[in-house]
Amino acid sequence: MDHTDAPPTTTAWLDLSRGFALATFALAVAASVVLSMLPVYSSESMTSSGDFTTSDVVTSVETSTGTLLSENGPAVLVILAIPVVAALPPLLARRRVSRTVTATVTAVVLLVLTVIGAFSIGIFYVPATLCAVVAAVLTATRRPAPAWTYEVPSGSPTGSTS
Repeated sequence: MDHTDAPPTTTAWLDLSRGFALATFALAVAASVVLSMLPVYSSESMTSSGDFTTSDVVTSVETSTGTLLSENGPAVLVILAIPVVAALPPLLARRRVSRTVTATVTAVVLLVLTVIGAFSIGIFYVPATLCAVVAAVLTATRRPAPAWTYEVPSGSPTGSTS
């Protein structure tokens, strides 16, 4: 067996789960920033004036849009910060057990928030939630480091000395 065919070491496996945890955080930040600036509200108002009996009616339609921040005020930033704060602990955890627990809790919290807000802002957090689930699975099912390595002795392609 060549060393390139060996399963990833513990460090590589944790780096992969850490990468997904970082992607979770970045996607949660991106979704929150987009939601705070994206026009998610729209309204139309129509006014009519004139003589309705003679068909001399002037109708004007006014369309306007608004962001979550402009329509709901700064308090909405607290709500948008919840997924970002929830995605942070797996990046700060140092020990394996802590990383496993925080990654699992983050995945559950983001999944619950995404389902609760599915018909409004939750859909924006689906990519972060998927990354959190992958990070939790990778952290919980990490592959152990190989206990030994196989090297073919030099001088013979099969390793036999006969």
